[in-house]
Amino acid sequence: MPRKSVGSTIEKKESRETITLHADNSIKTLWVDHTHLSIREDDLCMLRMSATLPEGLFEQAKIMTTKSHLRSLIDVLCKQLEYYPEPKEKKPNKL
Repeated sequence: MPRKSVGSTIEKKESRETITLHADNSIKTLWVDHTHLSIREDDLCMLRMSATLPEGLFEQAKIMTTKSHLRSLIDVLCKQLEYYPEPKEKKPNKL
């Protein structure tokens, strides 16, 4: 099924280039209530989302991206939610 193009555009800050966002209406909207994150030594991140149902825990989506792209995603979420958590205090090492 061909993807439908929507009227929205995204402007890249670096080059001020306008690109068209192609929406895929066949992608399902999923409910998730658990998020799991794994970060590899090469800074690739696996973001897994799952949902708890009466039958058990079901994985709904997996997203693989770089640490820098994941930080951008987190920045967008924080701005939209107006939620900026305070950095955790480092605990002193016990010797």
